Amino acid sequence: MNTSRVFNDAHGCNAAIVHMLMNKQNVVIISKESPQSRRLIDHFKQLKMTPKIMNIDDHDALMARTQAPLALLLETLSSFLNTQEKRGMLTTSADALNEVLKSRKLAWTDETINSILANPQLDQLIKQMQAILRSKV
Repeated sequence: MNTSRVFNDAHGCNAAIVHMLMNKQNVVIISKESPQSRRLIDHFKQLKMTPKIMNIDDHDALMARTQAPLALLLETLSSFLNTQEKRGMLTTSADALNEVLKSRKLAWTDETINSILANPQLDQLIKQMQAILRSKV
């Protein structure tokens, strides 16, 4: 959502910022900062969707933790894992990872990857993951 906020601010807009999660629950996140939130809630309910209000930073933190890991693994490891699979070099866990990545391959678009990489909360997630791993060593 931050990308939308940046665009909105750069162009002097006051547009509502809304992102669909594309999930089974038909959740639509409406930016808490959107002045039209009440109207948007009613609109999405009429469309049989599930509107939720969330501030932009919380949305981006959620996406960094739930969408980014699998997408980034896919983009960075798929080719390598496929090559190693053909060579018979995958362990059981690597084979499982490769199968998961293959099952998601068609779901990620270039726009999705660009959005994930532009998410300011991604750096925070990586730092937190490093801190957790370092604390266990």
